[in-house]
Amino acid sequence: MIKQVLLDLSKFKSIAEIHSFLSKELGFEDYYGYNLDALYDSLSTLFTKTSIEIINFNQINGVYKKDVERMLNVFDDVAEESEYFNYTF
Repeated sequence: MIKQVLLDLSKFKSIAEIHSFLSKELGFEDYYGYNLDALYDSLSTLFTKTSIEIINFNQINGVYKKDVERMLNVFDDVAEESEYFNYTF
């Protein structure tokens, strides 16, 4: 069974909102740090196949877009290292 998450970037105004959403959807621990290092650590320790589909990337801009690009770099790193995580956009 694969845990599938739809990440519609047009529904968020900041990277902090995305961290909150992912934490809830993926069941991160209560001590989740809401930053990229914590995201990497939490995604790297998933033991359930997880797929995130990202939509509406082209509808975002500014600082928020740069933050999302950094988040995508974390997704790239985890997807390369873990058999349990992948994403598409």
